[in-house]
Amino acid sequence: MQVKRAAIAIAILLAPAIAGAQTEKARAKEAYDRGVVAHKRGDFAAAAKAFAEADAIAPSDVALQAGLDAAVDADDPVIGSELIERSARGPISGTLKPSVEAAKQKLGGRAGRVRVECPASSHCTATIDGATLDTKKPAWSRVGPHTVVVSVDGEPQSRSVDVKPDQIAVVVGTPKSAEPATVTPHAPAAPAAPAEQAPAGEAPIAPRPARDKLPPIVFFAGIGATVVAGAAATFFMLKTKSKHDEFVALGCESAGLAGCGVLKNDGESSQTVANVAIGATALFAVATVVIGAVFTDWEGKPTRAGWAGAHVGPLPGGGLAGGTLVRF
Repeated sequence: MQVKRAAIAIAILLAPAIAGAQTEKARAKEAYDRGVVAHKRGDFAAAAKAFAEADAIAPSDVALQAGLDAAVDADDPVIGSELIERSARGPISGTLKPSVEAAKQKLGGRAGRVRVECPASSHCTATIDGATLDTKKPAWSRVGPHTVVVSVDGEPQSRSVDVKPDQIAVVVGTPKSAEPATVTPHAPAAPAAPAEQAPAGEAPIAPRPARDKLPPIVFFAGIGATVVAGAAATFFMLKTKSKHDEFVALGCESAGLAGCGVLKNDGESSQTVANVAIGATALFAVATVVIGAVFTDWEGKPTRAGWAGAHVGPLPGGGLAGGTLVRF
């Protein structure tokens, strides 16, 4: 009964993560499809932007390679530099490698980044040459002079900036009104009460012996570890399926097209990680149920001596590893 309840609880907790992963996959596919349509009509700039969006939602070497190739065709150093930067997230191999090298050769050194620093506790937006500029992270821009407008709490502040190749230009917004800080006086702290001492001639009271069972927090920590491992397993299972779907959609089972080798390697790697995560989830789930049913003190009250030494650590023994198998 306890195992059944634990399984139901884990399924309920993992449901939002599974739904979120499926939604991101759908959004990434929609952006990638827009890139394909734009590329077919010869709008390489729009294609590069759509492929970059798909890769940002759900990182994929296929979308990354398509975006790099489209950026080269569009002669767009801004998107090209951003995608070159993303290519450093993992090993560059297969058909992705020549695309990265071609983008570096044609677009490298033609863009830099602009970072906006906003005053604390203020509403801040920014534009560069009229286009929206991200204030949360450095944004790529073409090399040369630009006009950045930082709006702090509705007050626009214009700045001129000269973007250098592969460097970060910092634009600082100033507070709308510089008011002196108010210092709030604090009452002096009350003196600490003297420690109680045992009456003369009496021995100090010995602490209560430690309890033999674990506090409930260890059980709940086990649930947390199970949820994290289960979420990781779900993510990599969905990623494996996504790679397999792309593998089949590109016709890689019958022909060696561009990106097939990368998809095969990514799919097999995701499958391996998913199997390990599933095994860890099973191990954590079983250990948590055993701890809750046998080793947890659900009725006693915690004491300083009894729970001060409680800790969470790995349990001895092994676990049953399972997983999914998708052939690439």
